[in-house]
Amino acid sequence: MAVGHYISGIGHGVLIAWVLFGGLLPRPSEDNLQVADVSIISGEEYAALTAPKPSPEAQDNIPTPEQPQVEDKPPEPSAPEAPPEVQKPPEAETPPPADQAPEVVDRPAEP
Repeated sequence: MAVGHYISGIGHGVLIAWVLFGGLLPRPSEDNLQVADVSIISGEEYAALTAPKPSPEAQDNIPTPEQPQVEDKPPEPSAPEAPPEVQKPPEAETPPPADQAPEVVDRPAEP
């Protein structure tokens, strides 16, 4: 027999066993159902519940806020700032005289 026949036979056997003996296995209780109370209303009642509420009447006599008092005096000038001190650049130092260059010795002739 082919492998496919074995797999099919096992699958069908498990299915038949589950149908025959499935009632013997424990089931989760169905007491955990949640129920909501509802009421039936007519279309007119629904339209009345969902109708937009009228906006409040606009007031005609709205008090205007008082304008703050503005003085016409110009602001007093602050004391003039002292000019920043000008720093003189340091004088360039002259480097000391270089020592005399070492003597160059000619390369000896190769043997």
